[in-house]
Amino acid sequence: MSGIDLILLNLAVMAATILVLWLVSLRLNDVSFVDAFWPVGFGVVAWTTWFALSPDHPRALLLLALTSLWSIRLGTYLFARWLGEPHEDKRYQTMRRNRPLFRWQSLYVVFGLQGALIVVVGVPVIFGMSNAAAPLGVLDAIGVMLFTAGFLFESIADTQLA
Repeated sequence: MSGIDLILLNLAVMAATILVLWLVSLRLNDVSFVDAFWPVGFGVVAWTTWFALSPDHPRALLLLALTSLWSIRLGTYLFARWLGEPHEDKRYQTMRRNRPLFRWQSLYVVFGLQGALIVVVGVPVIFGMSNAAAPLGVLDAIGVMLFTAGFLFESIADTQLA
């Protein structure tokens, strides 16, 4: 499967996912939970690419594992924070007040834009998995160390923020 095919596949999966999330937001009359989907979306991109390629290279597995770990940690944190909020986020309340058709516009203004950005920002994961045949090396080790440092800093910052 070519890189363009993988991007198109991820766009289709993301569009379907975003549509379902938007329908849930209509039912809840709250779009705030979409913030918790941001990191989860990268997990969706990683797993969609993994299943499309069925790679047997260690780098592809490493990318899948690290993306999934970050996605689950931050997504869980943001979802729990959303559950603790009694009302829709103020940013979205303002949008809702200023846009009479926000209920419908949120499909592309909030959900669609976020879904498209997730795929665009996820392109390095897509191409990293599709071109992962070379053996793991020093750059991979440096990447894991940078990931670990960033993961720890983000986790500590979220704990302090809470």
